Amino acid sequence: GGRVPEGMINRQGWNEKLVPEDLDVVIIGSGMGGLTSAAILAKAGRKVLVLEQHYIAGGNCHTFSEKGYEFDTGLHYLGGKLGQTGAFSPLRNLMNYVTDNGVEWEKMGDHYDVAVFGTGAAKEEFPMHENIKRLIADLKQKF
Repeated sequence: GGRVPEGMINRQGWNEKLVPEDLDVVIIGSGMGGLTSAAILAKAGRKVLVLEQHYIAGGNCHTFSEKGYEFDTGLHYLGGKLGQTGAFSPLRNLMNYVTDNGVEWEKMGDHYDVAVFGTGAAKEEFPMHENIKRLIADLKQKF
């Protein structure tokens, strides 16, 4: 995270003469949506150009620092197999396609996150569970 030291950034300003004439698609922004779209189009045989004004590609898929805190806003989990069929979630299928199954996904365990509402005595925590039946049961108990 943090800022890149002055002099370490080599930005190439916009120059229309450097853009190939035979492009099929120009995508503005290199966030998850832009990069995913570019990957899918390129896999379909299209010539794609992704333009980004920031010095790091990836949009919210990288960390940044603010007031001494580091923020990691990227993809953390996307779901594995669904229901009795054992089929992957649509997002998981998309990521497998875009990466040519090149990413080894790590199992996160049953209690993978917690939603916290309120502070002090009014603070309530809602653990997120991999097992959907357990998640529903816990939420029903709270409400």
